[in-house]
Amino acid sequence: MTAKFNLELYITHESDRAFSDREKTKLTNLVKRIAPHIDLEVHVLIATDVVCSGLDQENSDYMQFHRPSRNGYQSLLITNKFLGPGDVQGRAFIDGNIRAGCIIKPRMEKKIDRGGHSEDVTIHEWIHTIFGMKINGRKIPDPHTLTNGYKCDSDKAPDGDDQWYDWYGYLLRESD
Repeated sequence: MTAKFNLELYITHESDRAFSDREKTKLTNLVKRIAPHIDLEVHVLIATDVVCSGLDQENSDYMQFHRPSRNGYQSLLITNKFLGPGDVQGRAFIDGNIRAGCIIKPRMEKKIDRGGHSEDVTIHEWIHTIFGMKINGRKIPDPHTLTNGYKCDSDKAPDGDDQWYDWYGYLLRESD
């Protein structure tokens, strides 16, 4: 049985459209490959209501996001702002009906420049927004928590970063 998800990718500037269109294509292709039973529809939209949370950009809890336009949808804001200290590439959360997050365009471009796959960031943050939702009656686990004794070593992407496609495929599986 097909599981349907709708993700909204929000951009703050029209100049980010080409980047967001590429991310949309990369993410949908990756999901088709690792979880072909999922129908992921991605919509690229201009942000109209960016929300900032946290005290300031130096605060490790700081993030920007855009509320999804509809209940049941998830959203990721493509931002050009850095979030807190370190090399954070994105953040996501669930708060009631809001399932949202952000991905940081300059960090993703740096990943691409090093030969990496930016969709690694996009899928990870998207999975955070669907945590607890169901695929054919099975709840999607937190991507940071190993479940049912599943053991998975990451692959290495061309940029040397870990790449967790087997793990993500397991999280998005059709049944137990």
